[in-house]
Amino acid sequence: MISLRKKLKASEYNSNSLDKKLVFGLVKTRIPSLKQLKYINKYLNKTEMAILYSALVILIIGLAVLFAKFYSQNLETLPQDGGKYIEGVIGAPKYINPLYSSLNSVDADLAQLIYSSLFTRDNNGYLMPDLVTDYKISADQKAYTLTIRDDAQWHNGNPVTIDDVIFTFNNIKNGQYQSPLRYNFNGVEAGKIDDRTIQFTLKEPYAPFMEFLTFGILPLGLWQDVTPQSMGLAELNLKPIGSGPYQFKSLTKDKNGNIKAYTLEANLDYYNPVPHIAKVVFKFFVAPEEMIAALNNNKIDAASYLAPEYYNEVIAPNSFNFHQLSLPQISGLFFNLNNDSLVVSSPNVRQALAYAIDKRTMVEEVLPHQAQVIDGPILPNSFAFNDQINTYNYNPEKAKALLAEAGWELKTIKDQAGVEGTWLAKKEQILQIEITIPDNPQNLALAEKIKGYWETIGVKTTIKAVSGRDVQNSLAKTNSFTVLLYSLFGSIDPDPYTFWHSSQRSALNIAGYGNKKVDKLLEDARVNNNIETRTAKYKEFQILLTADAPAIFLYNPSYVYIQNKRIKGYAVQTINQPQDRLNNITGWYTKENKKINFSSDK
Repeated sequence: MISLRKKLKASEYNSNSLDKKLVFGLVKTRIPSLKQLKYINKYLNKTEMAILYSALVILIIGLAVLFAKFYSQNLETLPQDGGKYIEGVIGAPKYINPLYSSLNSVDADLAQLIYSSLFTRDNNGYLMPDLVTDYKISADQKAYTLTIRDDAQWHNGNPVTIDDVIFTFNNIKNGQYQSPLRYNFNGVEAGKIDDRTIQFTLKEPYAPFMEFLTFGILPLGLWQDVTPQSMGLAELNLKPIGSGPYQFKSLTKDKNGNIKAYTLEANLDYYNPVPHIAKVVFKFFVAPEEMIAALNNNKIDAASYLAPEYYNEVIAPNSFNFHQLSLPQISGLFFNLNNDSLVVSSPNVRQALAYAIDKRTMVEEVLPHQAQVIDGPILPNSFAFNDQINTYNYNPEKAKALLAEAGWELKTIKDQAGVEGTWLAKKEQILQIEITIPDNPQNLALAEKIKGYWETIGVKTTIKAVSGRDVQNSLAKTNSFTVLLYSLFGSIDPDPYTFWHSSQRSALNIAGYGNKKVDKLLEDARVNNNIETRTAKYKEFQILLTADAPAIFLYNPSYVYIQNKRIKGYAVQTINQPQDRLNNITGWYTKENKKINFSSDK
């Protein structure tokens, strides 16, 4: 009986196996087809179906995440050549000529794009080779030997040579041409070594010399027959031929003969990467209000400079990038040290006045997003900056203590006008200071803040607003002031000699500062090309100067360059001159392509 059951089970098993083999033999795959899947709910219960649906959802989400990650990591946005860029500027071109372009900001802008130079500036404002491929400085630091590239050519197709460089240099030095650049090259001579090499020879070493080699190069073949007397009349001043990234295309005049627009086109034979933007148009305006209106009406893509008072005039600020570029400009309060009878001749008083000002709050309130606070004569973005100087952070109690140490104490006393008040005084002398400012709303707002801080500790303060011309032509030379709110314009390569050496008291050393140790440091630093040596000397200079406090360093203003957000690729951070905002224009673009990069590097 048991044996019979086993035989029946074996027979049933064999029958089922045969059936399966038959079915599998007729079906090519064991994976259910889509038609078969529609019956799946008849074989799975509700719990199993819920698990299946959940797994499918997780699978779909996972695949979507993986695809999105791959897409984001491998999608490349590439600049596309073409398009047009329109910038608004105040003024009009006159001499688009490297000999004179520094006299007119519009000329300087156009010359920046049309002409090549031996050296140019990178996005951080530091020198980088342009036409130069190699250079050497002699052991005595008086000879600079430069080699230029052999693939540069003028917009008319002729090659750029050393003869062009020497011709331009000699014209700059020639007093008959009256180029403002000639003062940079007093005592400098240039000689041709070979067809690609030039040597500049200095009478005395000067470390920042190469900063001067950023002038545009003129084509000898086109200018050699133009006399100094007819230089200003040459058509090439308005229809120039250079070797830069853009070349002259056309200009537009109104019925009165005034130039209203100037069009440049990309130089397709440029030795560096050819610009992406095919055409650059400069439109000229008489007043900032007119330029801002054009910006708001989408008639221009950018404004060359946006003054703080016009910030709120931009209707759709979210459509623009406000590039805040650092300039080598120092704004501060300069004490008159030429007159020993003034109260500011005392170091304690000067230091106390510095401690009494909350300049960080003041700058934030008066110049929001327009300036950075500084504490010394060399800016933080310089290689020579010293962060160990006395910063005179806001400390009114320390200010009071320093004044008390100098013999000043609060008294109820009448001033010269007979008005009674409580002021710091020594015997019958009131500690009174007059702040002289160039007359404009921004300076007045700053002076009012400073007056408030000083009067809080008992220093009677008045404000005297004068014209900018009076400041430059009179006050800075005769030192007829007590404290002057003023700005010093330097260079990215710091050479503070002209501002702080005692020999410059009748020139740009407007504070009349003198310190023999400082003099020696400044003298040594400007004749040494070793960057470590220069840095060490300038750092020591900053410590000595800030300890003497001949000035209260307040802020470094920003140059605000506003562009429509459709302009991509802008990368400039620091500029030496306003035209340097255009330094990386070859990398800008208005059109773009997108593609997936399947390379293994991603």
